[in-house]
Amino acid sequence: KRGKARELVERALELQPRDRGGLRTYAELLVEIGDAPSCIDALERLAAEEPMSSPTGAMERAAIQLRIGHLVEEHLLKPDDALKRYRAAAEMDASNKDAWNAIRAISRQRGDRALLIESLRGLAGAESDASEKAALWRQIAKVERDERSDTGAAEKAFGEALAIDAADGE
Repeated sequence: KRGKARELVERALELQPRDRGGLRTYAELLVEIGDAPSCIDALERLAAEEPMSSPTGAMERAAIQLRIGHLVEEHLLKPDDALKRYRAAAEMDASNKDAWNAIRAISRQRGDRALLIESLRGLAGAESDASEKAALWRQIAKVERDERSDTGAAEKAFGEALAIDAADGE
């Protein structure tokens, strides 16, 4: 059944190669089939069709990059390539917490404290809840102090957390 479905969707895309709905359907089908490389190609085509100028287009492209990153990491087992996709998603949509969390997960797997700080800063920037934002800045401060031995950076991060907490209390 899936082979026939793939054939039909491919035929439809031959007629309308830029149809975003068709590309989404095709990508979903390819995931079900287990063809990650072809799914990634379809998602890249879909990302190219998203409007560049609209904010929702940027958010959609970021979501697509995040999806590609997960496929690359989980199916192709290429965390370096996945990290590039996650970073691209975060650059396209700085409020995309899933992208920052994916970067944070890779930083922890690698023990890369600089990358961990980058992801925590990104999460803090994306966070709208003041207490959560302050908690993220406290995490940054602790990593700077305890794991990177950078007391100056730790003091600045603790200062950010206190400033946010004070603003939250007003």
